[in-house]
Amino acid sequence: MKGQWTNIYSGDLPLRSWWVDSGDECEYISIVLPEVFGINHWIRSFSEKLAKQNVPVLALPLYGRTAPKLDLAYSEEDLKLSRHHKNLTTSKNIIKDISAALNWVKEKYPKKKISIVGFCFGGHAAVIASLLK
Repeated sequence: MKGQWTNIYSGDLPLRSWWVDSGDECEYISIVLPEVFGINHWIRSFSEKLAKQNVPVLALPLYGRTAPKLDLAYSEEDLKLSRHHKNLTTSKNIIKDISAALNWVKEKYPKKKISIVGFCFGGHAAVIASLLK
C-alpha cells in the first residue's frame, strides 16, 4: 500500500498529513503521531506497513505551525532542529490539531474505532489526545 499526502485542516491551517487507505475491511483506523523528526521516511514506512494489515492510517504532523513539511533524518543537527520546533509546540495546538484529525477520520469512517499511536514526542501528544472525547 502506498500512502499519499493530504491536508487536514485545523481551522484555516492545513496540516500536511500522510494518508494510507487500506480499504473498508478493518473496524479500526489509526492516527499516528510522529517522533520529533516529523513525518519522515520511517513514519511513512511504518504507516504503510500498518495499512498492509488492513488498518487505514493517518500520520499527523505535530509542527504544522512552525515546520509544516518537516521530514528529518536522525543526525545530531536534525535532532537540534526538531527540538527547536518541539519547544515551539503547545498543548493547546496539539489538542486543536488532533481534534481536527479525529473529526476528519470520523467523517471519512463514521463507524470505525479510532486508535492513536505515538512515538517519542508523539507519545506525549497521544497522552494529551487520550483526554479528548
